[in-house]
Amino acid sequence: MEHEFFGRKSKFGIELEIHDSLKKLGKARFWINEKQVGEFKVKHKLSYLKSGLRALLQNENQLWDDRFEGKNPEEIATMCWMIGKDLIWMPENEANEAAQFLKFSLYFGEQFDSACILVYKQNNKFHFIWTKTQEQLSTKIDYLKHLDFESTESEFLKQVIERFFKWFDSSTN
Repeated sequence: MEHEFFGRKSKFGIELEIHDSLKKLGKARFWINEKQVGEFKVKHKLSYLKSGLRALLQNENQLWDDRFEGKNPEEIATMCWMIGKDLIWMPENEANEAAQFLKFSLYFGEQFDSACILVYKQNNKFHFIWTKTQEQLSTKIDYLKHLDFESTESEFLKQVIERFFKWFDSSTN
């Protein structure tokens, strides 16, 4: 079993525990300002992590909505509460509004399913909102009651992600 870490826990980091270096199967979690995002329990294909991080970089200029202006992370999470709901059963106006917020919920693999991560970008910082994991709570997770949030400098995050991409691509060749 191999262990990899990219970045710094004090800013932004990606921690990996590799279980099959050929298939890139492993555990993953983020660290943002010393806070853990993800449980580091589930093994999954790390290609999903790469795809989610690639989407974050490719869509960074779309990760903002003017309706977020002046709102705190809890209010933003409340605006996005419909993420993950089955839109087909909602009234059309609610479904259309919910669909507008889907871009803030990026998929980084099953390792992060319990974290319900939202990401937006403002003022050269990426802002992450997530639910604390069951391990960090003594009660059942309630999406809007157990939020945590941090932000990190855009340029540092991009450097960390690029180092992860370079490692991932070099070890799959």
